Amino acid sequence: MKKLIFLILFLFNINLHSESLLENFKYDFSVKLDISDITERDLLFKYNNGNLYILIQPLTQDEKGNYIYYLMKYDKEKKETIYKIENQDKQDGHDFDANEEYFVITNWKEVIIYKWDQDNYYYNDKLSHNGYRNFSMKNNIFLFYDCTINSTSMNGKSQTYLLKYDLNNREIILDETLPNPNGFQMTFFQPRNLIEANANFTLVADANNYKIKVYNPKNEVFDEIKRDDVDWITDPSTDSILKEIDITSTNPKESIDKLRPLTGLISLIHRMSFINDTTFVLLWSKPRAVADYYFYFDIWGFRDGKWKLLKSDLQQDLDENAQFSFNKIFMYNSYTINNSKLILVTNYPFDLEEEKYKNMTFAELKKQTNEYYKKNELSFTIIVYEYVEK
Repeated sequence: MKKLIFLILFLFNINLHSESLLENFKYDFSVKLDISDITERDLLFKYNNGNLYILIQPLTQDEKGNYIYYLMKYDKEKKETIYKIENQDKQDGHDFDANEEYFVITNWKEVIIYKWDQDNYYYNDKLSHNGYRNFSMKNNIFLFYDCTINSTSMNGKSQTYLLKYDLNNREIILDETLPNPNGFQMTFFQPRNLIEANANFTLVADANNYKIKVYNPKNEVFDEIKRDDVDWITDPSTDSILKEIDITSTNPKESIDKLRPLTGLISLIHRMSFINDTTFVLLWSKPRAVADYYFYFDIWGFRDGKWKLLKSDLQQDLDENAQFSFNKIFMYNSYTINNSKLILVTNYPFDLEEEKYKNMTFAELKKQTNEYYKKNELSFTIIVYEYVEK
C-alpha cells in the first residue's frame, strides 16, 4: 500500500512539473553592475563574437560635460572595457548593436553609425528613418525594422518596415514597407515586437492570431507558421474594436483606452526573438486580467526545409519555495536574445555563483536582497545563458 501511495505521489509530481523556457538554455556567466541612478529599462544588451555589450540608455555626460554614449564590453573572461563614444546629437538611444568594427545606434530620428579606429568608435555615417526601433547586425550588414504606430509612421500606408544597409559600402540594399499584420493596433502597448528579421527570414506576426508570415531575403512571402493545437482565447468584439482605432489621431490615449479592455479578453502575441539563423522564440499570452497576462514561450525551428514546433507552452514562473537555480529564475516580457544567448536582468545584488546560494530557496534569497537594499543603492546582476537544443 505504501509503495502504491509513493508511486501515485511520484507520478503526480511529474505531471505537476512543466518544462520552463530556461531549461532549454544553460547558464553561461553573470556580471554584477554597480551603476547609480539607473533602472532596468536603462540597460540595452547585445552579444557578438564572444563579447557582451551593455549600453547605458539615458543621455549621459562625461566628467568634462561632453555628451556621450556609455558602452560597456565584457569578454569571455568577464574583463570589463568601457567606451565613451561622442553623442553629437545629444539623443537617448533606443536600440543598438556593436562588434569589433562598428557601433550602430538608433534614436527616434536617425541611425548613427560609428566605426572603430585604434582606441574607440568614431562617427562614420547616419541615416534618417521613420521611427524604426529594432535592428540586428551580422557580417557588417544591418537590418532595421519595426511594426509600430508613432508620430512619424502613423500617416504612412503601412506601419511595418524593413531596411537593409551595407555598412562597408555605405549603401541601402533594401528599403520596403510590408503589409501590416492583423491587430497591429496593439503596438500602442509596448514592449511588443510583431516583426523579427535576420539574413534568411523576416517574420511578421498577427497580434491577435497565432499566425506568422515568413518572408525570404527578396521580401517575398514563402511560408506561414500556424499552430492549430494552441489554447488560443478569442472574443467576438475584437474585430469591431480594432476597426474603430484611428492610428492617425493626435490623441493616442483615446485609442489606448478603447484597446485596453481587449488585453483582458484575448490571447496575444507579444514578441519574437531569433535565437540563431534558423530558430526563434515566440512569446504569447492568455488573459489574466486587463493588462495582466499568463505568458507562454514556444520555440520554432526551420528544420529539413520546413518550420517545426520544437517546444510549446513553456513558462518561466517563480516558485519561491524552490531551491535557487539559474534555470528557475522568474522571467516575463523583459529579456534579450541574440546569437544563441539569452540575457536577463535581475535585481539580485550578489555573486550568484557562490556556493552558499545553491542551498537557498528563492524566498530566502529575496529576504537577503530586501535586507541589502535597506542600506545600499539598487544594483543589477546580468545573467547570460546559451541555447541548447534538446
